Amino acid sequence: MRNETEQARLSDKGLNDIITQLRAKQPQWLVREICIGQKRFLRPQKFYNIYEVLWHVQGDEWQVINFHRSGSDWSINHLVTADMAAAYLYGVLAGLHHPLK
Repeated sequence: MRNETEQARLSDKGLNDIITQLRAKQPQWLVREICIGQKRFLRPQKFYNIYEVLWHVQGDEWQVINFHRSGSDWSINHLVTADMAAAYLYGVLAGLHHPLK
């Protein structure tokens, strides 16, 4: 993980808006975008973006957020779609606005 605390602009506008709002309140959050290319036989290569949600702990240490996927045998699911990352970050943002805090 590179030593970076600045959030890069994301290609998904909705997710970019959410992380901007969240970082205004808690700058420790970071979302990394990774572009994956899938080769297909006799067809053009297909590209899609996946996302990784991170929490800056201290110095060069980052906590990678692990997502639950029902029906999956694999317990390490840190690379997710924009919808899954946005849903998680909306929950964090809603928790910051909770009236009982």
